[in-house]
Amino acid sequence: MMKKPTVVYDATCALCPFSDRVEVTFRGNLKADLLFVGEAPGKQEEKIGAPFKGKSGALLGKLIETLGTTRDQVYTANALRCRIYKDTDAVKDINQALGLCRTYLDTAIKKVNPKILICLGKYALKTVMGMDQILKNRGRLISSSEYGCPVFITVHPAYVLRGATPDYPYKPFAQMNMKEKLLFTDFRALRKIIKNGFKDEGLDTSGYVKGMAKDLQQIKKSRLVAIDYEANTADIHDPNFKVISLSFTTERAKSVVFMMKNQKMLKGCREILENEKIRKAVAFRPFEEIVTKKKFKFDIQGPIHDVQEMAHLCDENFRKYDLESVANIWTDMKNIKDLAEGQRQDLWEAPEPLVIRYNGGDTDATFRSYGNLRDELKKDPLLLRYYVKFVLPVQDMLAQVYWNGCRIDINALKRSEKKADHLLTTLTQKAIDRLPSALKALHEKKGLKLSRADLIIDYLFRHKAGLRLKPMDEHITPKTGMPQTTEAHLQCFSYLPFVEYLLDWKQVFKIGRAHV
Repeated sequence: MMKKPTVVYDATCALCPFSDRVEVTFRGNLKADLLFVGEAPGKQEEKIGAPFKGKSGALLGKLIETLGTTRDQVYTANALRCRIYKDTDAVKDINQALGLCRTYLDTAIKKVNPKILICLGKYALKTVMGMDQILKNRGRLISSSEYGCPVFITVHPAYVLRGATPDYPYKPFAQMNMKEKLLFTDFRALRKIIKNGFKDEGLDTSGYVKGMAKDLQQIKKSRLVAIDYEANTADIHDPNFKVISLSFTTERAKSVVFMMKNQKMLKGCREILENEKIRKAVAFRPFEEIVTKKKFKFDIQGPIHDVQEMAHLCDENFRKYDLESVANIWTDMKNIKDLAEGQRQDLWEAPEPLVIRYNGGDTDATFRSYGNLRDELKKDPLLLRYYVKFVLPVQDMLAQVYWNGCRIDINALKRSEKKADHLLTTLTQKAIDRLPSALKALHEKKGLKLSRADLIIDYLFRHKAGLRLKPMDEHITPKTGMPQTTEAHLQCFSYLPFVEYLLDWKQVFKIGRAHV
């Protein structure tokens, strides 16, 4: 018979600002190897009296199955034992409750004594490790001296469910967008960690070495090499631009880094870059090509594959493309920029071993990303054909245009501007038509323009005549407490027609005339 939820009355909770709310106790196997810590119970959990029983619980159950175990074999807990309301509860009250609830969580963890703790969401991360920035730290494995076991960090299932399509998580992985893939990608890494004896080899840098001339002969035998320059600035046109190092990776977790502070390139390095039979994988093609041509006066030869372009093909809706973001999704290497140990802006003065770890990590991440993205493209023959027959030739053409320039048809440009103007007007009208009359009347004096953040905020989040959506926690400006209108935040609500038109409008506006 199901236990009826009870209101908290013990001495510790008597001090809590939420002491009149229903307590949701922890559940699971007291001898579990895996202990999951969530954030706080929701409506369904409050009703049943056990954690992870709603949609988030169903998703977590599916994810746990990917680890080769079941819900019955793990232990589930929350950072907060009663339901909170982020829209109305004061931050100081939530923080006070987190501090008091930690007593219960601490007791449970020590009683279960798991082999690994899994933090799901920011409150879990804050309570267990005292850390913030869940998205920056997700996918990481951190040792906890307090509990004598590693802690794996990922997002809460509810975060991914917000804005997910109705058939998630039961659709094929290949059809998921990058946000929907987050948890499955992290749990894939978690499974490897469990199989590896609860150790993470994702950011193992022991295979990164300083390059010597003898290493080049082995690299020359490879059919694929990931390459990356490290420089003192990203601005290659800066008169003080200097190359620090050049890294090659031809095998997972093994990088060879050649220090180049003398601004000279070994003959063997040049032979590798000019070898037409060796495929090159890069994280940002223009930079590697321009540095090679401008600084060392020759061209990189052979097929060049940009992993950011490949990632965009695999999921064009992901709004941020850089090597770290691509690696976070497509490899088991998480937060590779941490390898710089806070010295990214001054690598010229950084110790040589740090530069080797950082530069080697870039090519290692590029190498792994290329392999996984190549496999993903192969799953769709038409997409692979598009990549090989169109994307790669266009990239080659653009590389030539950068140096040689191109002729511009002024009349055609003007016609394109008119088309952009017309499309902006059409998209604006379609979006405005979705607004309720009360909001139109309110904002009419200021102008019904999609460039106005307050109009968007009112309709989506704030005004009673609007949709009154719950903004994503990580997209709220701390100082003002207001929802952000960045593309990353809006993309979470792209299933709404208004937001779909707005995002399209933003894209056209970027390439249209600025005065429109």
